[in-house]
Amino acid sequence: MRPPVPEPVAPNVPPGGRPDAVRVSTVDALRGLAALAVSWYHFTQGTPRFLPPGVLKASGAYGWLGVEVFFVISGFVIPYALYRAGYGVADYGRFLLKRIIRLDPPYLAAIALMLAAGLISAHAPGYRGKPFAPSWPQIALHLGYLNVFFGYPWLNPVFWSLALELQYYLLVGLLFPLVVMRSAVVRGAAVAFAAILAWAVSASPFVFHWLFLFLFGVVVFQH
Repeated sequence: MRPPVPEPVAPNVPPGGRPDAVRVSTVDALRGLAALAVSWYHFTQGTPRFLPPGVLKASGAYGWLGVEVFFVISGFVIPYALYRAGYGVADYGRFLLKRIIRLDPPYLAAIALMLAAGLISAHAPGYRGKPFAPSWPQIALHLGYLNVFFGYPWLNPVFWSLALELQYYLLVGLLFPLVVMRSAVVRGAAVAFAAILAWAVSASPFVFHWLFLFLFGVVVFQH
């Protein structure tokens, strides 16, 4: 499941006017290629016995990199959108609410679909898979993207990327003033500190481990 990102528009905003509706084609192209790569990866690699070894199966072996491309895109687009909106830390709650409203509906729909499909499949005649019996804590923890922190598996393993996106939103909303500080020294120090965190934190459930990817996008935004 690819993480959703805001719709970017071109940075030609007249003074005192509204941004025009022209989209940044480069970001759109990257997002499209990343989505295709991730989809192709799951198609070719998702079920080991679905395809025999060969060129077709091998063609999707590196499609997982599309998720990391989405992290880079978020690193650029979120600060870019906040800057255009005149964001301040006082807007933190509203920013998070807007992000959750955008992220949660397809996520909750996917959870409902997984539960329905699992229950129906498990009771179908001839079913030979493992029993489908998710616990209530496992289901409830999905609402806060917290499963991995409490040792409960995701209903769908791809939800891990959405959990990281939410952590990134929590972080960037607080640190954005440093990202756009007038002082180049402060901006550079903020990026350097984030890079050190990315190097120091090895636990992959935490966004700090992945910050170097988001930082690529942040630095492009600053440029």
